[in-house]
Amino acid sequence: MAISKLSLRLFLVSFLSIFCNSAFSVSSSVSSDTICNLTPYPSFCESNSPNGHGDIHEYGRFFVEKSLSSSKMFFSLLSQYLKSSSKFSNSTILALQDCHLLLDLNKRFLSKTLKTINSTDTLGGSEDENFHTLLSATLTNQDTCLNSLQETTSNPDKDLLTHLSNGTKLYSISLAIFKRGWKAKNNTEKKLGRNMWEQRLYELIRRRGRKLLQLGVDNNVVVNQSVVVNPDGSGNYTTINDAVAAAPNNSQGSNGFFVIHVVGGVYEEYVSIPREKQYLMMIGDGINQTIITGNHSVVDGWTTFNSATFGN
Repeated sequence: MAISKLSLRLFLVSFLSIFCNSAFSVSSSVSSDTICNLTPYPSFCESNSPNGHGDIHEYGRFFVEKSLSSSKMFFSLLSQYLKSSSKFSNSTILALQDCHLLLDLNKRFLSKTLKTINSTDTLGGSEDENFHTLLSATLTNQDTCLNSLQETTSNPDKDLLTHLSNGTKLYSISLAIFKRGWKAKNNTEKKLGRNMWEQRLYELIRRRGRKLLQLGVDNNVVVNQSVVVNPDGSGNYTTINDAVAAAPNNSQGSNGFFVIHVVGGVYEEYVSIPREKQYLMMIGDGINQTIITGNHSVVDGWTTFNSATFGN
């Protein structure tokens, strides 16, 4: 029996429609096992999933919220341990302090992510990169916390290890679902995790280096104030930490950047940038010229995290 071109076309359209509807779609309502199979921990995901069906965005919000709750519980547990610090060695206390700081960051990252994805099902190219970075950072923070605990004791507390393990799984699941539900498919405007304004600064630094110190405004990048650190006393400050302490709290960037020029020399300091001082830029005189050094080590009772001479 002959089949007309019109009949064949209608058949193909019907077939493709049925096929596409049966295939996994991020916007359709699907079962937990379908979504959980996209994650690194399918069984853990399914056993902790909401009842019934839902789309990828509902699952994403659910697991980010669950991750946030987990981080708050772990943070609270760490706070209790630190109140009983007399029970622990100095090195273990340092490890607990590492974890406390890192879990505080995780709470902030997850809270910020949840607030955004609760209000939208789509994110722009640079925006999805920002939140992808935040969710990835939560996993790095968990791993750093675990390393600190393992370095300071041969038998870490089981409650701490359980919270770390469950948190890592929840963060991994949240990241995997976020990448499927919110990450832009054709990301033509990747900005290295920066917004457009910060990207211009990045390009400016890459092209001009320390010439930025002579600039006030360039390409809409505002430098509000610049100071010089020089051990010989000829600058504004003799230590990097003094310069950092003088920088204003600036979480929005509305007043421009506080630039610190660290003159060549050896600085025996441990520099930590408070999170409130976000629009702070530090420029040295180059490799093997401006050197920040210290002597903290695991052998002497410090954690690897606390041995960094520069952090935030």
